[in-house]
Amino acid sequence: MESNGKKIPAVAQVTKSGHVFVFNRLTGDPLFPIEEKAYPSSPLEGEKAYATQPLPVKPAPFSRQQLTENDLYAPYRPAIVDDFIDKEQNLDPPPVLEKLQRVTSKGQFVPIDTVGTILYPGADGGAEWGGAALDPRTATMYVNANEMAWIMRMKRINNNASDKSPGGEALTQIHCARCHGGALQGLAGAPELQTVKEKFSLNTIATIVTKGIGTMPGMPNLSDTEVDAIAHFISGKEAPESISSTTKTQVPYAVAGFGRFKDDRGFPVMKPPWGTLNAINLNSGEYLWTVPLGHEEKLNDPAIPVSGTENYGGPVITAGGVLFIAATNDAKIRAFRLSTGELLWEDQLPAGGYATPATYQINNRQFLVVACGGGKMGTPSGDEYRAYALPPDF
Repeated sequence: MESNGKKIPAVAQVTKSGHVFVFNRLTGDPLFPIEEKAYPSSPLEGEKAYATQPLPVKPAPFSRQQLTENDLYAPYRPAIVDDFIDKEQNLDPPPVLEKLQRVTSKGQFVPIDTVGTILYPGADGGAEWGGAALDPRTATMYVNANEMAWIMRMKRINNNASDKSPGGEALTQIHCARCHGGALQGLAGAPELQTVKEKFSLNTIATIVTKGIGTMPGMPNLSDTEVDAIAHFISGKEAPESISSTTKTQVPYAVAGFGRFKDDRGFPVMKPPWGTLNAINLNSGEYLWTVPLGHEEKLNDPAIPVSGTENYGGPVITAGGVLFIAATNDAKIRAFRLSTGELLWEDQLPAGGYATPATYQINNRQFLVVACGGGKMGTPSGDEYRAYALPPDF
């Protein structure tokens, strides 16, 4: 990149918080100022959050940083789907605006509390695993971004001895509740565990904890004693003294659960766009353009012709001035003009292409291929690679 008329070898890093850090590749010096901003201390007993966070002055964040009442797309929708906090407490889902007023929404890097804290952009970013693409000819970075608020809540762990597997409850909260909910009531994409004892034996539950099942990964790093304690607690069986006496934990809190903040139709509560594609000039730190990426066809709002969607997977660019990206949960692949962000082409994939496309050349003909695995965000799974031959003049 260029700074003050000089060419500088640079490295840039995008983050899930929606920031771009740019450094001199040889010295590590920041090429745009970085400021230390103060943030509040943690409300959780025993947890110490760092007092400041280093944030770049430029470029500006490519995802919104705080969810306020003015940012709500439909503030008076009657309910919220898959809201783990209210399900856990057997409460009726409140209107979106009321829900926002109940939880903590003070922007990035605010420590998680026991009431519920808005993560925005959410647990998946911001930028995602696909990263960004860079055109070295113009020092322009192209990065896709999510605009999805999540709610996360911590829960105090009961470490007291009980008739049912002391220590097992705490271990279950630490290792299981983050996906299955603080009351094991189930969260979006993860089943409830309250009745699993009616389906599986104690030994089967222990095997699932260790080796996993379906989309659930195993936890081989847990000791046999810890696995047995979790299995006894989930199955409702009293643990032997040999387990009870060795599984108590001093960790005071665990993740009770987290999930996307959506309305009763399953749409994000904030105003669209819900996913974007951005072009950033790294010489100046300014944006050349930003366009919505993807579209929720079921939204049916004439005022929102392109909504943008959650997206997982990155862009690839060509010397001919074209950017290709799949990533969106509408399972399409698209081509955009590098210079303007104009949509040039799109095609329906057999399943979501949550991966970065690859481009290659054979006999002077350029090809594009993307993995269509789907499965993310509740979309159908696939097992196909889709390849395209580009027109000679594309």
